[in-house]
Amino acid sequence: MPKAGVFSVRMGPILAQNLLASINGGTLLSYTPQRRYLALIGDGNDNAVAAWGEFACQGAWLWHWKRLIDRRFVVRCNVA
Repeated sequence: MPKAGVFSVRMGPILAQNLLASINGGTLLSYTPQRRYLALIGDGNDNAVAAWGEFACQGAWLWHWKRLIDRRFVVRCNVA
């Protein structure tokens, strides 16, 4: 699988359930990753590149969008 946070976020609940099932002798679930996903990659200079399948673009507006998405995720997960 490509290195993208979306995969680890979506695998987390299945992994947790599989760990419990393994300990308790239950049935393991399989994970089927999505085929297309949005990749937002910051360049370190307040710009970002977005890629979705064959489409890609870059700009400062993507950096702001990426930061918004990341901050919402952190707040939702109480990571901070």
